[in-house]
Amino acid sequence: MYQLYLESLRMDASLQDKIIGDLAQLQRSPRVEQDSTLRRQYVIFARLINLRLPLPEGLLTAPVRTEDPLADWHLPEAQGVTEVEASLAKDPCQPDLWLTAALGHLRGGNAARAHQLLRRLAASGYPERAKAQAILARSVAHAYRRAA
Repeated sequence: MYQLYLESLRMDASLQDKIIGDLAQLQRSPRVEQDSTLRRQYVIFARLINLRLPLPEGLLTAPVRTEDPLADWHLPEAQGVTEVEASLAKDPCQPDLWLTAALGHLRGGNAARAHQLLRRLAASGYPERAKAQAILARSVAHAYRRAA
Protein backbone atom coordinates (compact mmCIF):
# COMPACT_ATOMS: atom_id res chain seq x y z
CA MET A 1 0.00 0.00 0.00
CA TYR A 2 2.81 2.36 0.83
CA GLN A 3 4.44 1.52 -2.51
CA LEU A 4 1.24 2.47 -4.32
CA TYR A 5 1.22 5.77 -2.46
CA LEU A 6 4.81 6.43 -3.51
CA GLU A 7 3.94 5.63 -7.12
CA SER A 8 1.05 8.10 -6.96
CA LEU A 9 3.52 10.86 -6.02
CA ARG A 10 5.35 10.50 -9.33
CA MET A 11 4.43 12.89 -12.09
CA ASP A 12 3.70 10.01 -14.50
CA ALA A 13 -0.02 10.08 -15.42
CA SER A 14 0.24 6.68 -17.12
CA LEU A 15 0.52 5.05 -13.69
CA GLN A 16 -3.02 6.06 -12.73
CA ASP A 17 -4.66 3.03 -14.36
CA LYS A 18 -2.11 0.69 -12.77
CA ILE A 19 -2.64 2.24 -9.34
CA ILE A 20 -6.43 2.01 -9.67
CA GLY A 21 -6.16 -1.64 -10.72
CA ASP A 22 -3.80 -2.46 -7.87
CA LEU A 23 -6.08 -0.74 -5.33
CA ALA A 24 -9.09 -2.64 -6.65
CA GLN A 25 -7.16 -5.89 -6.34
CA LEU A 26 -6.14 -5.00 -2.78
CA GLN A 27 -9.71 -4.16 -1.87
CA ARG A 28 -10.87 -7.61 -3.03
CA SER A 29 -8.00 -9.40 -1.33
CA PRO A 30 -9.15 -11.93 1.32
CA ARG A 31 -6.16 -11.00 3.46
CA VAL A 32 -7.18 -7.34 3.61
CA GLU A 33 -10.82 -8.30 3.98
CA GLN A 34 -10.17 -10.44 7.08
CA ASP A 35 -7.66 -8.18 8.89
CA SER A 36 -9.09 -5.02 10.49
CA THR A 37 -5.67 -3.35 10.66
CA LEU A 38 -5.08 -3.87 6.96
CA ARG A 39 -8.59 -2.56 6.20
CA ARG A 40 -7.83 0.65 8.12
CA GLN A 41 -4.48 1.00 6.36
CA TYR A 42 -6.18 0.47 3.01
CA VAL A 43 -8.61 3.35 3.67
CA ILE A 44 -5.83 5.68 4.83
CA PHE A 45 -3.64 5.01 1.80
CA ALA A 46 -6.58 5.16 -0.62
CA ARG A 47 -7.49 8.59 0.74
CA LEU A 48 -3.88 9.74 0.52
CA ILE A 49 -3.63 8.55 -3.07
CA ASN A 50 -6.96 10.23 -3.84
CA LEU A 51 -5.43 13.58 -2.85
CA ARG A 52 -2.95 13.17 -5.69
CA LEU A 53 -4.89 11.10 -8.23
CA PRO A 54 -8.69 11.09 -8.47
CA LEU A 55 -9.97 7.61 -7.63
CA PRO A 56 -13.40 6.08 -8.22
CA GLU A 57 -15.65 6.49 -5.17
CA GLY A 58 -15.86 2.72 -4.63
CA LEU A 59 -12.12 2.45 -4.01
CA LEU A 60 -12.23 4.88 -1.08
CA THR A 61 -14.21 2.57 1.17
CA ALA A 62 -12.88 -0.24 3.32
CA PRO A 63 -13.21 -3.78 2.01
CA VAL A 64 -16.31 -5.43 3.45
CA ARG A 65 -15.65 -8.45 5.59
CA THR A 66 -17.83 -11.38 4.63
CA GLU A 67 -18.56 -14.10 7.08
CA ASP A 68 -18.33 -17.61 5.74
CA PRO A 69 -20.67 -19.85 7.75
CA LEU A 70 -18.92 -22.93 6.33
CA ALA A 71 -15.42 -21.85 7.31
CA ASP A 72 -15.11 -23.87 10.52
CA TRP A 73 -17.41 -26.78 9.73
CA HIS A 74 -16.22 -30.25 8.75
CA LEU A 75 -17.95 -31.44 5.60
CA PRO A 76 -18.29 -35.22 5.41
CA GLU A 77 -17.35 -37.25 2.37
CA ALA A 78 -20.15 -38.70 0.23
CA GLN A 79 -20.20 -42.03 2.08
CA GLY A 80 -20.14 -40.15 5.40
CA VAL A 81 -23.40 -38.39 4.53
CA THR A 82 -25.33 -41.67 4.58
CA GLU A 83 -23.83 -42.49 7.98
CA VAL A 84 -24.76 -39.04 9.29
CA GLU A 85 -28.30 -39.44 7.89
CA ALA A 86 -28.55 -42.83 9.64
CA SER A 87 -27.43 -41.27 12.93
CA LEU A 88 -29.91 -38.46 12.39
CA ALA A 89 -32.71 -40.99 11.85
CA LYS A 90 -31.83 -42.67 15.17
CA ASP A 91 -31.68 -39.39 17.11
CA PRO A 92 -33.25 -36.40 15.35
CA CYS A 93 -32.57 -34.11 18.36
CA GLN A 94 -28.97 -33.42 17.35
CA PRO A 95 -28.84 -30.15 15.42
CA ASP A 96 -25.14 -30.56 14.65
CA LEU A 97 -26.06 -33.70 12.68
CA TRP A 98 -28.68 -31.72 10.74
CA LEU A 99 -26.07 -29.18 9.82
CA THR A 100 -23.42 -31.77 8.98
CA ALA A 101 -25.84 -33.75 6.81
CA ALA A 102 -27.05 -30.59 5.07
CA LEU A 103 -23.51 -29.47 4.26
CA GLY A 104 -22.64 -32.94 3.05
CA HIS A 105 -25.65 -32.90 0.74
CA LEU A 106 -24.67 -29.44 -0.53
CA ARG A 107 -21.21 -30.72 -1.27
CA GLY A 108 -22.61 -33.82 -2.96
CA GLY A 109 -24.99 -31.82 -5.14
CA ASN A 110 -28.26 -32.73 -3.41
CA ALA A 111 -29.41 -29.16 -2.77
CA ALA A 112 -33.07 -30.12 -2.22
CA ARG A 113 -32.29 -32.35 0.78
CA ALA A 114 -29.72 -29.88 2.07
CA HIS A 115 -32.21 -27.00 1.98
CA GLN A 116 -34.86 -29.17 3.62
CA LEU A 117 -32.54 -29.87 6.56
CA LEU A 118 -31.35 -26.27 6.74
CA ARG A 119 -34.93 -24.90 6.75
CA ARG A 120 -35.81 -27.31 9.55
CA LEU A 121 -32.79 -26.24 11.56
CA ALA A 122 -33.32 -22.53 10.83
CA ALA A 123 -36.87 -22.79 12.22
CA SER A 124 -35.76 -24.60 15.36
CA GLY A 125 -34.74 -23.12 18.69
CA TYR A 126 -31.25 -24.60 18.65
CA PRO A 127 -28.17 -22.34 18.71
CA GLU A 128 -27.13 -23.73 15.30
CA ARG A 129 -30.17 -22.03 13.78
CA ALA A 130 -28.17 -18.85 13.13
CA LYS A 131 -25.63 -20.77 11.09
CA ALA A 132 -28.39 -22.50 9.11
CA GLN A 133 -30.08 -19.15 8.43
CA ALA A 134 -26.77 -17.69 7.24
CA ILE A 135 -26.18 -20.62 4.88
CA LEU A 136 -29.71 -20.36 3.49
CA ALA A 137 -29.33 -16.61 2.99
CA ARG A 138 -26.04 -17.13 1.18
CA SER A 139 -27.62 -19.83 -0.97
CA VAL A 140 -30.53 -17.55 -1.93
CA ALA A 141 -28.16 -14.66 -2.72
CA HIS A 142 -26.05 -17.00 -4.85
CA ALA A 143 -29.15 -18.16 -6.76
CA TYR A 144 -30.20 -14.57 -7.49
CA ARG A 145 -26.71 -13.68 -8.70
CA ARG A 146 -26.80 -16.59 -11.14
CA ALA A 147 -30.24 -15.55 -12.42
CA ALA A 148 -29.20 -11.94 -13.00
